[in-house]
Amino acid sequence: MQQSEDLRAAWAYFPYATLGTDAVAGVDFETNSPALFLRLVFTADPDSDLLTADFDGDRVTNGDELRQGTDPFSDASLDGDAIPDDWERWFFGNLDQSARSDFDGDFIYDLDEFLLSTDPTVA
Repeated sequence: MQQSEDLRAAWAYFPYATLGTDAVAGVDFETNSPALFLRLVFTADPDSDLLTADFDGDRVTNGDELRQGTDPFSDASLDGDAIPDDWERWFFGNLDQSARSDFDGDFIYDLDEFLLSTDPTVA
């Protein structure tokens, strides 16, 4: 879904996305704008800009986040280790890693692997 306060202005992505035909989702939003225009954007192309982008900057593409059931608009670290939960789930399948873990045994902590944009599963 995209939003704009002026139809002549650029469209920005509204933080809402769902993947698949069986998903049911809703969204609540508030705005102080006197006008807000919304439009739906759909693609079945796995190489589209929508799916290859990384809206939340956690180094997991929107498409990969949607496939794993995480939020492409949130880079939160709810377990408090400073590593985005989406990134942990993508590489490790869970949130059990800590900033001081070294999953691949290469003497680089997983948090540092995230910050360096390296693969924490390959030494």
